Amino acid sequence: MKKYYSFIAIAIVFVCFSNSAKSACTANFTSTNIANAYNFTDASSSTSGSIVTWLWNFGDLSAPSTLQNPTHTYTVCGVYNVSLTIATSLFCTNTYSTTITVNSGMTGSFTSTVDTTTGIAVFTGSPIGLDIDYSWDFGDGNTGTGALATNTYATSGTYYACLTVSDTGGICTNTYCDSVVVYISTPSCSSTFTYTDNGSGNLTFQVAPVVITNTYSWDYGDGTTGTLPLSLHTYATAGTYYVCLTTTDPLTSCTSTFCDSVLAAGTGGVCNVTFTYLDVNGIVAFTVIPPSLTSTYSWTFGDSNTGTGAVTSNTYAVEGNYYVCVTMVDAFNSCTDTFCDSIVTNITGIGILENENNNFNLVVFPNPANEQVTVSYELNQSSQMNIELFDIIGNVISATSISKSSGKHQTAINIEHLNQGAYLIKLSSENGNSSKLIIKN
Repeated sequence: MKKYYSFIAIAIVFVCFSNSAKSACTANFTSTNIANAYNFTDASSSTSGSIVTWLWNFGDLSAPSTLQNPTHTYTVCGVYNVSLTIATSLFCTNTYSTTITVNSGMTGSFTSTVDTTTGIAVFTGSPIGLDIDYSWDFGDGNTGTGALATNTYATSGTYYACLTVSDTGGICTNTYCDSVVVYISTPSCSSTFTYTDNGSGNLTFQVAPVVITNTYSWDYGDGTTGTLPLSLHTYATAGTYYVCLTTTDPLTSCTSTFCDSVLAAGTGGVCNVTFTYLDVNGIVAFTVIPPSLTSTYSWTFGDSNTGTGAVTSNTYAVEGNYYVCVTMVDAFNSCTDTFCDSIVTNITGIGILENENNNFNLVVFPNPANEQVTVSYELNQSSQMNIELFDIIGNVISATSISKSSGKHQTAINIEHLNQGAYLIKLSSENGNSSKLIIKN
């Protein structure tokens, strides 16, 4: 039992001695930096024996150091946790840690070579490293990434290219710029173009020179393309467009591209719009005057219904007076106009529709149409049929008289030559008449 108590007493003395020893030494250090080379100076102290061991951890996965005052060079920018652990001759140990920011020494540069046939330039950035990001501005509006980058220049000239290098942690950044001279030799199949602005966004493009064996490809700069050496193109909006012409000689496999800016000028004027209408038993067709391919139209018909388009129609449930408005938006000339007028829905206008019924189950399709409509009708007995086409003011545009037996029949009517607007098809015989309103787009 005495031996047991003696063991406990010795253990208590050892613990007390150890705690006293730990509190009797303090690790510490200072540092100075020149171009990412850090000089670490030991500033530790001890009242429990002399310091006999120094262990440094520089925080960058490099080998630790046991020197009292080491020097360490960091190769990559970043924030590092540096720690020093000391031990004394009387077994006292202590550790001190702090962070340092490595943010100097990053310098970028590049070299480049240019292919005089294709205009492709190859850039090589420096320094090379897995922990470095590379961002390129090639001076022609194009950009790139990576230590090795390529860019295709469209035309000869001197371009100011820049490389920005930075560490992946974003601590260090450096930008290096230099002039890049690009000379692209002229292909044997090279050609250019001229253009004429015809107004309202309509432009005529002419290749020069024109070689009959060559093929041509246009990029009009608004998302559309063409293939003719004499090309007509309409822009929806006024502005400047970057147009490119690619010429290919299939006999020599030569290809060249010429690009230039073109101006599709707007008038800057004021939009003006009105409308006319044709009423057929409450079905009213509306036509804007004058129609424009570069404009959009929206309608309010005065009965809570709405519509769109240069030519449209509305079916009124009750005859009477309605206040109709059309709004024109000309995107090309950047102008807007609204025209409103009162209309009367009853059997008026061309005066040929009074007291008529659909005696022939008349159907007209398609409606609206562009090139032709098909008139479908049904007869209870053989009849001499009259098929007439009227314009909006009652003029007869075409008239046909044919003998038909009883049964179902179809007749095609060509409307390709007509202007946009509303028209009336009327069928008549000794047994009655029928009519339908059609819209020509």
